[in-house]
Amino acid sequence: MGGVGKTTIARRYLNDCKEDYSGGIWWLPVAQLVTKTLEYIERFVGLDDLPTDWGEEQIVQYYFARWDALLPERKLLVFDDADSYKQIKGFLPQHGAFQVLITTRVKMQPPVQRLQIEVLEPSAALLLLCELLGEDSRLNEESTVSVNLCQWLGYLPLGIELVGRYLSETSSSLSAVLLELNERALAARSVSIVADEMDYEHNIEAAIELSWQTLNNEAQIVALTLSLFALAPVRDDWIIDILINWDEADVRDALSMQLVKRSLASKDPVGYVLHKLVQKFLQAKLISQSWRSQAPELRKRFSLTMNAIAKTIPETITIVERARLSDSVPHLKVVADRWTSLLEDSDKTWCCEGLALFYENLNQWPEAEQWCRKALDISRNELGSQHPDTATSLNNLASLYSTMGRYADAETLLIESLKIRENQLGDSHPYTIDSLETLGTLYYSQGRYKEAESVCIRALKIRERESKGARLNDASVLNSLGSIYVAQSRYDESESSFLEAFDIYVNELGGRDTRTINVLTNLASLY
Repeated sequence: MGGVGKTTIARRYLNDCKEDYSGGIWWLPVAQLVTKTLEYIERFVGLDDLPTDWGEEQIVQYYFARWDALLPERKLLVFDDADSYKQIKGFLPQHGAFQVLITTRVKMQPPVQRLQIEVLEPSAALLLLCELLGEDSRLNEESTVSVNLCQWLGYLPLGIELVGRYLSETSSSLSAVLLELNERALAARSVSIVADEMDYEHNIEAAIELSWQTLNNEAQIVALTLSLFALAPVRDDWIIDILINWDEADVRDALSMQLVKRSLASKDPVGYVLHKLVQKFLQAKLISQSWRSQAPELRKRFSLTMNAIAKTIPETITIVERARLSDSVPHLKVVADRWTSLLEDSDKTWCCEGLALFYENLNQWPEAEQWCRKALDISRNELGSQHPDTATSLNNLASLYSTMGRYADAETLLIESLKIRENQLGDSHPYTIDSLETLGTLYYSQGRYKEAESVCIRALKIRERESKGARLNDASVLNSLGSIYVAQSRYDESESSFLEAFDIYVNELGGRDTRTINVLTNLASLY
């Protein structure tokens, strides 16, 4: 990618290995390839009178042949900053003792042998920053901040050098520079001012802009869509779901043949990944005048796509499902943190609730509580404290607290949820009955069997009154009542409840359904 240090490495190679090329070395910036070739040959042996109808490739090949005839020893040509293989193909030496070194952002295929230059390792990035600042007391006083600075810059050599040289010229603290980077991103002074002494003429934004300008319109839209996601692998089918009216092949071509090929994205086994600074660049593009009109629809489609994944998260997550869902977790967090306002009513909390379920299944209680609370805050702030969806969020947090053994907190939330549902939905609404059943289960967990029995019987009477012959929902309450009676040694009543629940389940769902098996297990324990 731009700013990773390709040209600097090439120059270091020439310095270290120049004795290997006794026939000479020509450094040819591709944008000035013909001009530089003529300049070198004129200084070397002088220019010849050539036919006026010769093209540039013929002229360059002619002078390469003259050079080789005069110095048949090993020679090196450096084609610096090539945009494509096609751009230089006709200028590659056809004969003679030439080797060619190309610096390019494009991932060229054979016959080119590619050496991929990556960003620095964290320790190397910190070492480079320290070398640029020398014996600077700020490095010791703000050692943690210096690590964070390198991390913010994504360990890109150009970024480290820009910030290091800026700090060496100012008295600003490292914390102040990091704060400005967080607030202004690539427009911050520390990464936009290029020192005269630097080997590179562009700042980070300008370096990435050079690659951006090579993309066609479709690839630019795909790149902007990628920038909405977290800095984690993004599956191509998610991009396809967002760009709903596009041809799938066009999306995949834009990802692989343009973004990856031009080093604006990388590909791993899961999906496509942006470098942090490329993401910052694209996010700035998305709010620029040129793209501002398209941004809201892209954000909404992104939020809907991740929301649809959140809705598939089950209450009990298998190992296989965990592997599938883990890839989406960082992106669900982006929607939950930033874009819930773009979604309708109950959709606003799905990502939070999905994340809570995911972490609850991992027994990571603080994370599960964080996302349950986030869902409740969204419901209260965006829908209102008396909205039915707020009651659902209260219920979900209460269920989590009950699982964690925080019964008093759970009871407070459940009673609040029940009141909202009774007032907004009525006594006989299925959600109201669910609140009653959940409250009954909580009382049972605390050994408050009489209260549990009272709440469950109330729920059962409402269900029986409203079911109009459909009794599947009754079975859940009957099963709960059976467990409450067992705890009180009321075995005959318990057996009757379990058997009635079993009859309903086996008739409605069959003998192999997990709910039928659960009742059989309870009945076996009773016996």
